[in-house]
Amino acid sequence: MATVRTRKRGTTYTYIFEAGRKPDGKRRTITKGGYATKAEAYSAGIAAYSSWLAKHDISRLAEITLADFIHIWLEHISGQVTYGTITPYRAIAKIVCGFFGDELLKDITPARCEAFIKSMSESGYSRKYMRTAKCVMNQMLEYAIYPHQIITANPMEKIQIPRDAKKGIVPRTIVTLDKFAELLEKYPYGSRYHMFIQLAFRTGMRISELLGLEWKNIDLQAGIIHVKQQLLYETGKGEHITSRLKTPASIRDIPLDAGLIELLARWKSDQELNRIIKAGTYTEYYTNEKGSLTRASTGLVPPGAVKVDLVCTDEDGVRVQRADINKALKEEGLNAHSFRHTHATMLIEAGASLKGVSCRLGHTNYSITNTVYIHNTEQIQSATVGIFEQLLGGF
Repeated sequence: MATVRTRKRGTTYTYIFEAGRKPDGKRRTITKGGYATKAEAYSAGIAAYSSWLAKHDISRLAEITLADFIHIWLEHISGQVTYGTITPYRAIAKIVCGFFGDELLKDITPARCEAFIKSMSESGYSRKYMRTAKCVMNQMLEYAIYPHQIITANPMEKIQIPRDAKKGIVPRTIVTLDKFAELLEKYPYGSRYHMFIQLAFRTGMRISELLGLEWKNIDLQAGIIHVKQQLLYETGKGEHITSRLKTPASIRDIPLDAGLIELLARWKSDQELNRIIKAGTYTEYYTNEKGSLTRASTGLVPPGAVKVDLVCTDEDGVRVQRADINKALKEEGLNAHSFRHTHATMLIEAGASLKGVSCRLGHTNYSITNTVYIHNTEQIQSATVGIFEQLLGGF
């Protein structure tokens, strides 16, 4: 049975866990309610249980389930990593809990860990995702070794990913100029996806960076986008979060072409005009102190909220949603990363340096740009042959 339980009371959720016994022998329980979702209550309960154990009865960790301990570990690292990291970790934790159930952490063997990885392979998960799952398990189990001393060795450490696991490579599609023009015709100026498509094609920015792009991050006079934040969906809380970028390399300045500067200036002006014309029906977005995104009509500002002036919206102020843009692009045989592949390839074809393209895309090192994003097109091959002929000098 799980250590922490949840229950719904009215419209909110409460966590409950047993905290030893009273002098008369009756069970002592600790409860706290008021949580909006079951997941939020469970997560808070795990954190509270971990804190209680540290103060009162650390020996009881020896009887904790792997499912409960992985949530304790998630709470431990939640303040150390970005939302973009913790969200997939929580998704993996759900898979882990589904497999191991109520098995005690101290009883987990290498054979069980191997069976877990094998079950992921049989379920069709990609090799890359399985490596991430193994990484999550390794970190969690190391945390169980030290400082908690629940186990003395890591049973996942030497487990290998099956050789026949699928690679799960996302198809890379180049967006031709004709296709780009076709998309702009389908989603004309003022429609919800127009600015997203323009920015994605012309800057190569990530989808999360585009969804979180605010006007305060754009210097139209200098012609630069300062990429500093992203918008992510926090699965456990069921809300969108404005978050810092994952790596230092992702924080970058992207110079803009003249056409995009002109388009952005026009769109910013029209957005401001739409706010006035549509008055109380224009949608505005705000964040609280934790960065959670909320929406409201003009004039209905939540207490303590900070306005978020998003760039990628429609004429009514409604922002682009990740699921919606993914669906729209899928109908065209594309995905959001198609624009990054296209942007990198076009720049290299035109003679841009690998370092320049890598910095523009926000990659940590050049090898990612070279091996993943740049396509070996006929134009690149022809240019390579031409350079070699020049080197030969008539031989």
